[in-house]
Amino acid sequence: MKTLLALWAFFLTTNMNAQEYPKLFGNNSENVAVVFPEPIRQAIVGNDNFAFGYSPEKPQRVGLLKAQPGMDSNLIVITTDNRLYTFHLKYADSLQAWNYFIEANSGKTLKAKDTIIKKEVKVKFKDPKFEYMATHLLKPEYKSLQSRTSNDIRLGINKVLYYSDYLILILELENKSGIIFEPGKLRLFSELGNKRKKASYQKVTLDPLYISKVDKTVLSGQKERFAVILPKYIPDNSERISVQIQEKTTSRNVRLKIRRSLFK
Repeated sequence: MKTLLALWAFFLTTNMNAQEYPKLFGNNSENVAVVFPEPIRQAIVGNDNFAFGYSPEKPQRVGLLKAQPGMDSNLIVITTDNRLYTFHLKYADSLQAWNYFIEANSGKTLKAKDTIIKKEVKVKFKDPKFEYMATHLLKPEYKSLQSRTSNDIRLGINKVLYYSDYLILILELENKSGIIFEPGKLRLFSELGNKRKKASYQKVTLDPLYISKVDKTVLSGQKERFAVILPKYIPDNSERISVQIQEKTTSRNVRLKIRRSLFK
């Protein structure tokens, strides 16, 4: 489905002048909320200067749009009721609206043949540019800027930097327990509001462009450094970015909420 969405996004990006789509405006200093009639199942943007955050694990009706200066693009969203929505994305220094409420009749109902894929094909994207950047940035030694230890597993942030259109995080994982740790999936989130007040709380998944290789096992006393590259993203003052690593075969995990002051 991701491959199908990507191809569709590319096709629409190259043909946006042929048909008028609803316009969504964003920039890099303000969050724009896009509210759908039903929860978001999948979403994809046409190029890297736009980012659309949503929660695939626990689908919600709201997604967050951010943008960097550059070419126009497009956004494709499929909701849980099997409707497809397409938008024209534009960057604007000054925004006229922070919230977009999407009507159900503006979406297209997908047929079964469009959404049922017999065999899932996973495409592993490797960009030599990202590998070079990560290798270069992992060479120097950095002091830990912030860390969190849970279950004797320490996760630290050693560097936060912006380069061109990218946000780069240098992270360090240290096993302080007496047994090996097998790193599983790494997740990044943007959190807004107070978790205790459910009505005002929102948690959105951030999708990295690249994560450098980490050893399958981290021995007791061993440290592993790795780089995570995302589209350029500047959190608001009320926004918190968190990183979580879950062990593959156990419930052990560690989660670090990165201080807003590190994103400069």
